Amino acid sequence: FVRNPWDRIYSNYVYRMEKRKLLHDKERLEHILNKKFISLKEKDKLYKYEYWEKGFLDNLKKIQTFFDSMKGDHRACFLRTIETHESQSSYFLDKSGQISIDFIGRYENLNKEFGMICDLVGIDDSLNLDTLNKSKYDDLDFSYDYVYTDQAIDEVAKKDKIVIDLKGYNF
Repeated sequence: FVRNPWDRIYSNYVYRMEKRKLLHDKERLEHILNKKFISLKEKDKLYKYEYWEKGFLDNLKKIQTFFDSMKGDHRACFLRTIETHESQSSYFLDKSGQISIDFIGRYENLNKEFGMICDLVGIDDSLNLDTLNKSKYDDLDFSYDYVYTDQAIDEVAKKDKIVIDLKGYNF
């Protein structure tokens, strides 16, 4: 499944902003760090948890450094996010640039198209796929329209041209 590229990049940017805030929210951070790997066998639990925790905290610090280096300039940060974010086509193109899968759905039609796939392969299609990790847009100090300059719109269009052409997305 692919998603409208402009919405996807914006969502990723907001997600990074949320992660940046998490580093300074001691109560929420402790809650997250205490809940991971709860179901692992006891002998593996500590090692895997410590490995995960180090990577998680290192990632939060990298995000903080990224935003600090841009001195709060959301437009510059957003352009950098576009630049560093992987194109969706990298998930379904083979080494020769050909589509290597049978079906590419639109995220915007996720449940409907998932149901079609279930019917096709003969499994129960009564499941509804829930959205997890949904970004929170309410408390932002910037907007979609603010970060989407003409340059940003064009950069996303170049990066995800294949998906845009394939699924007819537009800004």
